[in-house]
Amino acid sequence: FSKFVLRETPNFWVIHLFSVLDYQTDIFLLSILLTETHVGWYGAAQTILLVFWMIPTAVRVALYPLMTRYYHTDRAALNTLYEETSRLLLIAILPMAAGVALLAEPIILLIFDESFLPAVPALQWSIWAAVFAVLNVPSARLLIIAHQQRAATWITGLSMGANVLANLWLIPQWGIVGAAVSRTLASFVFALVIYLFAQRYILRHSLRAVLPRPVFATAVMTAVVFFVREINWGLAIVVGTAVYLSTIILIGGLTTRDKTYLRQLIGY
Repeated sequence: FSKFVLRETPNFWVIHLFSVLDYQTDIFLLSILLTETHVGWYGAAQTILLVFWMIPTAVRVALYPLMTRYYHTDRAALNTLYEETSRLLLIAILPMAAGVALLAEPIILLIFDESFLPAVPALQWSIWAAVFAVLNVPSARLLIIAHQQRAATWITGLSMGANVLANLWLIPQWGIVGAAVSRTLASFVFALVIYLFAQRYILRHSLRAVLPRPVFATAVMTAVVFFVREINWGLAIVVGTAVYLSTIILIGGLTTRDKTYLRQLIGY
């Protein structure tokens, strides 16, 4: 056991190093290429997203023990856990992200003042980076429990490299929006590559079957919120939530167990 830990420790250290550098790249390059004001605007958008960046950590902590146990004892249960976790994460994160993107301006004005309005487009882009960060968790956990730390290291390094190159290219052209787009692209690259690797070498399972319903329900909600937000953004949240839940239920996106948990959550 001790030899295994010693052998794998450098990989975990490099993964953590790449992750930290990846997360700090945009702020660092903005501080060099633009002004403190731009950094402040971008920082405002990222501050609002802190709660979303906490979700991947919570999911990782909850998933790891179960996935480890099932990997060694019950691959069918592991497959079910992977699929159900991915499905529920999609159902939860997509409407929240769409809501933030649509209501970015009132959200900024609620927390800051009008001088921070340039942060709105950065927030609208950055929220999707958080989405990909949430969705990559099940696949990333699979690589760790399958002792594929070296592959995880290379994939994390690829994401960091993509982030650096995209920032160097886009910040001079688009400012803080370029930094937000770069982070989103890097998060997408990481999520896609790690999913494809996990699917090919560890757990042969496609998520194509669970993707359409949350996407469709989110699209319906988006269309409604787009118009209702002009009346009142608080009303848009209430109506959007109701429309999304109604749609996802009507098209069969929730299982019987999901509906039971939902009733318990709302006290019905």
